[in-house]
Amino acid sequence: MNILICVKAVPSKLMGNNYAGQSAYSINPYDAYSIGQMLELRKEVPSTITCVCMGPEGAKEVLVRCLAMGVDEAVLVSDPKFAGSDTFATSYILSRAVEKLQYDVIVCGHMAVDGETGQVQYGLAQRLGIPCISNVQDVQAPVDNTLSLKYVNDRDIHLVEAQTPVMISFNNLCEYTNINLFKLQQARKKPITIWSASDISLNQEECGLKGSKTKVFRSRRYNTLSRETELLDDTTVSITDFLVNQIKIHQ
Repeated sequence: MNILICVKAVPSKLMGNNYAGQSAYSINPYDAYSIGQMLELRKEVPSTITCVCMGPEGAKEVLVRCLAMGVDEAVLVSDPKFAGSDTFATSYILSRAVEKLQYDVIVCGHMAVDGETGQVQYGLAQRLGIPCISNVQDVQAPVDNTLSLKYVNDRDIHLVEAQTPVMISFNNLCEYTNINLFKLQQARKKPITIWSASDISLNQEECGLKGSKTKVFRSRRYNTLSRETELLDDTTVSITDFLVNQIKIHQ
């Protein structure tokens, strides 16, 4: 079975001082958990696990750590043209990379801790034309190209069967991945495939800022340490006037 895991390289400063040593980037905790789950599944069924990461050149260190954890292959999709890509453009870029690889199961973490949109998994599945099952809790070894999955929907737990190819995502995370130093040294000797925009035949109008649907016109930092409390009359007019006034203040 061929398993692809989409891995996000997130700034190490978001993970704390002890998460990734001196590396600028770390494995997104939700993706680290996904890797662990697939490594456990590989014990039951022969599989090839490939991690695919879209990011800057520095994200290569994240893939080294994925290899040290035990994955078989790693692909870095990196190009200055990707800068500024939102989730819409990111799903396009990843889909072009994934189409060059063999897969039965694609795995994404629930979200990335630096963006927390949780949208890429759905966009990627839609572009590839495969079903997407999120909030997965457990995966059983496939039988006749069919996976048995346990996932959570609201407060209910569902047991389903999904025929491959399929996209799944786990909603759990691994806060820290303790990687053996010897395995890390061995991983640095393994090759990492690097693809640019031309390597995956991208339409440059659909990636980066040009291909992004999200446009940020202005951002500001708010001080959340002190807040004023205002009591409102329980009337539609009072609440409406308050909200309109707040919008005017923060425009």
